[in-house]
Amino acid sequence: MSGQCPKCLMYSGDDWRQCGGSCPMPMSPHYAGPAVIPEPAPGRTDSQAVWPLVIADLPERLCGSPPGLLTRLASDMEARNVEGVRKYGTPLQVENGRNPTEDAYHEALGLCVYARQRYERAPSSVWQRIYEDAVRLAALICSQVMTEETRR
Repeated sequence: MSGQCPKCLMYSGDDWRQCGGSCPMPMSPHYAGPAVIPEPAPGRTDSQAVWPLVIADLPERLCGSPPGLLTRLASDMEARNVEGVRKYGTPLQVENGRNPTEDAYHEALGLCVYARQRYERAPSSVWQRIYEDAVRLAALICSQVMTEETRR
């Protein structure tokens, strides 16, 4: 027997139905890891809103970018902020009851498939690079998810 489940105290190779089909152990065939476990809706707190921080970082992060790029990016980010407030009733905040590592992982996985989808529609070196960068980003975030899982 290897790997005792911290939820039900059973071991890998056992039935796992005792966990309701959603075992927290990665070696379980019933493992429902961070890629599929939904996070709760964000809650309103007194912590700082995140979109304004990201928008304020743009000039330093994208110094020397093509004309209009910063303006367009900031405008699109602000639109996402407004949509998030409309949808959830609160801006994205530093402390909101969700796990930002898992949220970032979900978004990175989506970026991988959308970039590959775009590349398949009309292959180009730009979209090949975006896809490859997306996969590397997803792998980097996945390593952080795994590190945080071992700390729990």
